[in-house]
Amino acid sequence: MTIDKCYAKINVLLKITGKSNDYHEILSRFVKIDNLYDDFIIIEKKQAKFLEHKSCKNLDISQLFSLKTAENTIFKEDCILDYFIKIDDNIISNFYSNNHIFYKVFNNFNPKFIKEFLDKYAIVLYKRIPTFAGLASASSNAATLIKHLCLLSNEDKDKIAAKSGADVSFFINEFASANVYGYGQIIKEFKEEKLDVNLHFSTPCSTKEVFNHFAKNPIYYKNTDDLDLKTSKELLLNDNYFLNDLLFSCTQLYPKAKEFAEKKYFLSGSGGMFFSIK
Repeated sequence: MTIDKCYAKINVLLKITGKSNDYHEILSRFVKIDNLYDDFIIIEKKQAKFLEHKSCKNLDISQLFSLKTAENTIFKEDCILDYFIKIDDNIISNFYSNNHIFYKVFNNFNPKFIKEFLDKYAIVLYKRIPTFAGLASASSNAATLIKHLCLLSNEDKDKIAAKSGADVSFFINEFASANVYGYGQIIKEFKEEKLDVNLHFSTPCSTKEVFNHFAKNPIYYKNTDDLDLKTSKELLLNDNYFLNDLLFSCTQLYPKAKEFAEKKYFLSGSGGMFFSIK
């Protein structure tokens, strides 16, 4: 059995610099949050079958949330639970969704290799990171899976990560802090003093909806201020609306998020998690 931690991240800075091939390009500062993580476990199938409906210890379900989705005809909603459920023969989790990122990762490997892996192993995901929060938990989960699969194969983890999702490359590199460019696939480590923050959850936010709102009247940023050379603490001396180009769209779509913005909290990603410096 192998156990790993899948950490959350925040965006100290998120500027939209343009759009190419239907993807928005960014200039961002990602910072790993090392006290908020999901547990990722690879276990033999014969052991995994005993986990279904087992209670999850030390999970404060009151701090998490459910999000109703009309598309999910099986469960009616995406949700984090306080017990494990069997998603299929290879995934057991306290979280279910109608769009699981693990299968997107599997599709980037040799089918014969993946079949052999899935014939023997199951993945147990113990989720603590809220979803629809701008913390990139799905990308963090995907990166952990890629690392394990690449140890068992001859594939290049960086190439697989770049094909598996916008934020996956950051987690593959295991940087504490990094500048991120392009659509999230260009990562440059930024060495700086550790940033301690408090997290404040507002409401579930749809990344697609927030970006679509931004795209109605886009104002693209040109990096004339050399923001990527400043430390995160220096960046956080700026106004929260300046630091995140998606904050206006987020607050227009989600009134609850606007309440947190008015407290001068900073938005991570497209929301709905905000943060403040301790």
